[in-house]
Amino acid sequence: MTHAAHRPRWQHLATLVGITGALTVALPLGANTASAATNRSTAAFTATFTVNSTGDAGDSKLDGVCRTAGGVCTLRAAIQEANHVAGSSLIAFNIAPAGRQLIAPAALLPALNNPAGGITIDATTQPGSLVNTDPIADNAVYGIELKGTGGTGIDGFTVLSANNVIRGFDMHAFKISISLYQTAATNNQVLGNMLGLQPDGSYDPTYTLVGASSCVVMQLGASNNIIGAPGSANRNVISGCNHQGVATYNWPTKNNVIQNNIIGLDPTGTQRRGSKSHGVDINTGTQGTIVGGTGLQQHNVLSGNFQEGAEVSHNKLTRFNSIIGNYIGTDLTGNAAPVVAQNGQWGVHLEGNPDCGTSPCPLDAGNQTVTDNVIVNSQKGGVLVDKGVHDSTIARNKIGVTLNGTPAGNRVFGIEIAAGSVHNIIGPGNEVAYNTAGIQIRPDSIEPARPTPSVTNQNTITQNSVHDNNLSGAVALGIDLAPLSAVNTATNADPNVNDAILAPKLSNPTVTTVDATTCAGCKVEVFIADRGAGQVGSGKTYLATATANASGFAHITLPPTAANQPVTATATNTNASTSEFAKNVLIP
Repeated sequence: MTHAAHRPRWQHLATLVGITGALTVALPLGANTASAATNRSTAAFTATFTVNSTGDAGDSKLDGVCRTAGGVCTLRAAIQEANHVAGSSLIAFNIAPAGRQLIAPAALLPALNNPAGGITIDATTQPGSLVNTDPIADNAVYGIELKGTGGTGIDGFTVLSANNVIRGFDMHAFKISISLYQTAATNNQVLGNMLGLQPDGSYDPTYTLVGASSCVVMQLGASNNIIGAPGSANRNVISGCNHQGVATYNWPTKNNVIQNNIIGLDPTGTQRRGSKSHGVDINTGTQGTIVGGTGLQQHNVLSGNFQEGAEVSHNKLTRFNSIIGNYIGTDLTGNAAPVVAQNGQWGVHLEGNPDCGTSPCPLDAGNQTVTDNVIVNSQKGGVLVDKGVHDSTIARNKIGVTLNGTPAGNRVFGIEIAAGSVHNIIGPGNEVAYNTAGIQIRPDSIEPARPTPSVTNQNTITQNSVHDNNLSGAVALGIDLAPLSAVNTATNADPNVNDAILAPKLSNPTVTTVDATTCAGCKVEVFIADRGAGQVGSGKTYLATATANASGFAHITLPPTAANQPVTATATNTNASTSEFAKNVLIP
């Protein structure tokens, strides 16, 4: 099936999450407001419980009054009472003396589970707290420090119901800091917190790799939740997590929004505080997740993580998720890529099967969108699409250059499609530059390394700027179809890769035209090349498109900007498979 048979990716997404704009996502919180919780008076709640003790005792009696046997109100007791309110409730804080207070529960806190009305837990009400006002970093003063027993110990907040708000905490040393769990956990908000780090922005002393010990987890149907939102006071710092920063699992988990977070750096953005695994990990049947956005303060900074900035992976139901407008591998400005911001593996990974073993990879996760991101500084590659990922779009990204155009290449490759991934579109509008290699397509798997070839056809590469991919010191092919590092010919082209299509042959250049010989009905795209006539590619500046006739001939009219320039071209056949770049010719 060709791309023409599929609905546009954003049409799918709009259907799922109810948005009409392609990229900017409107949220219920305004861009310059602190939160619905902070701006509402206590009169807006059915009940208010004010925590005045750092103790951990439970409530003495469920009677609408937060009071332990010792006569104080603890966080544990307040949650117990709030779960029994016939309406919405606020848990506020007023623990003497003013300033930061440490609460260290010895056992799991009660889950937030009041179907009758949401519970807002607002740690910014503690005297001496200050919400963040920095437009890109986090200068908040956290009045309540909530400390667990380590990554193999207890969870922090578990949310089982709808319309809850968790705001303004410093939380660290939990197995999972905040867990949104099951289908009733909808329309919740996690805003203005620092999760995973101590109040001074340092790692927790128990920081170590612990599987399933992530800072925020949404699973088993948790949907329509918001993790961070536009507005400086709504920014979360989610760093120093023992596994993932934010993770989702299990259909029908869907339509969650992750925006305006710092994930993998300290609150100043100058120190690495990476999660041991990925910054954001979208898994196993999750659908409709939006990570980032192109509006004011919608992007996330996904930098400094020990594996990937963002991964979308595994299961045929994992579909229609979007990674949009994020700074991946950069500092907080998006303009620089210091060592502390490096992600240890890939910037973005779209992954199907975890491991196809010795069998060809079947179709798996698909219909993902990766657009308008800055993806730089990755130690294994910019974007990896592999093991059966299908019908996904990668467009308008800066891959190897920062927001202001500064070179900051990804090692190994800019984009790679591998191991049975089909019907994917790269373009339009990506700039793929200054990486070790540009765009690669291969039939085998590199993660994990498996030599078994899978048919990896019908991947389209269109109207991108590919240039200067020479990070290793060797000039790489801009588009490289297996066998890698060799110009494809009729004798060496791999039949498992993009139909073994060959680059067009350019001839008869004039001031205004050039001819191309290619396959019948193939679409030919012409570019100004980044190297001289007689060399191969790469296509730096898109110029024009024409379609070859039944004899495989195309006569292409060029714009005036082509004059005195070397040009190259690609061919895309009627199955939507794109070739490598052609040998360049000089336009007089």
